[in-house]
Amino acid sequence: MQIATVENNVLAAIDIITLSPEKYVAEVYSDFNVKLEAAIVKVVDVAYDITTTAGMKTAVECRALFRDLRIATNKERQARKAPITAIGKLLESGYAELEAKITPHEEKYDGDIKAEESRKEAAKQAAIALEIERVKAIEACIDAIRNAPMAMLGAKSMVIFQEAQRLEHLEIDSAFQEYQADAEAVRKAALASLRSAFGVTKKAEDDAANLAAERLAFEEDQNRIKKERAEFQKKQDAEIAFAKAEAKKVKDAQEADSKRQDAERVAAMAEVAAAKKKLEDDQAAFNAKIKAQQDKEDAEAARIRAAVEIVDEIISIESAPAIKTSKQVADQIVAAVIAQDQHDNRPSDTELINCIVDVYGIEFSTAKCWLSEIDFSK
Repeated sequence: MQIATVENNVLAAIDIITLSPEKYVAEVYSDFNVKLEAAIVKVVDVAYDITTTAGMKTAVECRALFRDLRIATNKERQARKAPITAIGKLLESGYAELEAKITPHEEKYDGDIKAEESRKEAAKQAAIALEIERVKAIEACIDAIRNAPMAMLGAKSMVIFQEAQRLEHLEIDSAFQEYQADAEAVRKAALASLRSAFGVTKKAEDDAANLAAERLAFEEDQNRIKKERAEFQKKQDAEIAFAKAEAKKVKDAQEADSKRQDAERVAAMAEVAAAKKKLEDDQAAFNAKIKAQQDKEDAEAARIRAAVEIVDEIISIESAPAIKTSKQVADQIVAAVIAQDQHDNRPSDTELINCIVDVYGIEFSTAKCWLSEIDFSK
């Protein structure tokens, strides 16, 4: 299979190069696309068994068909690309030589042009800077007028009034140029704000002065009340101290009296205990005496009864009523003897009461009450 190359057809190649790149490439590969389609059609129905010798031969032939087409296509690519690459290199080298000749002439005029453009740009930037500075200066003046009320924050009313007077007489002249109307409007607004601030501040100062006067009067009243309270407290403290001293005196006297009374009470209780002990001893002695007397009387009565019994034995039975009468009489005689004997030995009631009064130092009625409360059964 023979493939047409650039060497075989130089004029055709030159004609193709004059085409657009897309058309040139399509023309170069157009024959190969036709051959590829024919090869595909040729093998589309070929069947083979790669495990057999015949099948292997068929596969090798089909591969060779497409491999030869690929190699031919690559050779055509290289043949077509070689003159194009050479032309590109020649174009670059030729341009470099021509550029070296042209550049000095171009740069001569380009330098003058750029220098003039730089000068004009510098002059333009200087004019812009001057304009910016001019506008900034005017805006700064207008801002100063606009900020005048803010600068008066916390100032006294008189200072605000003076600033308002300054703005009121401030002349907005041609120095403000195209911003003259804006500056006048800002001046009027700032003046209105200052006047309002003056009114508010003046009222606040008046209110503060009145409040200060009221506070001063209040503090004076508080100081006076504090002084009076201190004097009253001092007087009250003195009175309380005096009262405490007097109370202490009374308390000390009461404690001394209480101690004295306690000592007297202890002594009295000791005396009472001693008197009670003496009374109990006397009572025991008296009881012993009474018991001895009673034993004596009982013995006497027994003796009399024994005598009566002897008499009864002597008297006959016919005189029994008389014996009975004699026994009753004997009993009465014994009782009378005992009673008389007791009466002769016991002190009188008055003597007993006076004895208790003398011992305990109590009233007669109290002694009688004590005697009535004695339980002799215990």
